[in-house]
Amino acid sequence: MRQSKRFPPFGAPRFTQIPDVLFDEYLPELGFAELKVLLAIMRRTYGWRKPTDAISLSQLEKGTGLSRKAVWTATNSLEEEGYIVVDRGTTPNGGTAINLYRLNVETDAAVSEPSSLELIDEESQNS
Repeated sequence: MRQSKRFPPFGAPRFTQIPDVLFDEYLPELGFAELKVLLAIMRRTYGWRKPTDAISLSQLEKGTGLSRKAVWTATNSLEEEGYIVVDRGTTPNGGTAINLYRLNVETDAAVSEPSSLELIDEESQNS
């Protein structure tokens, strides 16, 4: 009989923030392997409050439980669909090095949500 998995006691909150848009819009579009790889990349970037991270295929394999081929296929698919940006590393002699991964996030100021100070200022101008 298989033992059920349970979350250990969490203790002090240590969480990786995942944008709601992933669940609300993109989840139906993503395959199983793509979702696992995307979440692993989010953990290594958002979870450590970094815009990019150097992640090897071996680290993605270990972090997702997927085979190297599945990780490679999912990573290429996520990049082709525009979910992630991969900066391919090369060594000084032209060999391959660990790639840098980041989420493909719009940085247009018009898209970002206003801060609470901007909202207060806007309210005072309208009064």
